[in-house]
Amino acid sequence: MFALLKWVQIALRLCIVALFLKSILWKIFPIPPVIYIFEKLNMEPEGRYLSIIPEALAILLLFQNKFSWIGSIMCLLWSVITLYFNIAWLGNDVLPYGATLFIVTYITLITSAILVLFDFVRWYQIISLDSQKKKY
Repeated sequence: MFALLKWVQIALRLCIVALFLKSILWKIFPIPPVIYIFEKLNMEPEGRYLSIIPEALAILLLFQNKFSWIGSIMCLLWSVITLYFNIAWLGNDVLPYGATLFIVTYITLITSAILVLFDFVRWYQIISLDSQKKKY
């Protein structure tokens, strides 16, 4: 059970890293939908470049064993923030132009939520095992 959970977590982490690296590449070598989104938010080009920092930090934290839970929470929060700006501020204005960006963000949100859930289960099992050891 633990081995399967470990491999699923690694697969989810690799999926998130691939999606975040794709997002970082879209921001470094901008595609028209990314430029359009950041121009509509009045954050072009500074916002585009500064938004790379939390994504790169989350990628680094995902593969640190002690801090992987922080990385997964960062990925989840970053996906929620991205969806907020895309939906609340832009609305349907960008959908025909950058639907791929929304799909990538939703996939990242779902995989991050599953990874946070797995991290919670893992830490709960560690805490419950420690409490059982103390009883004896």
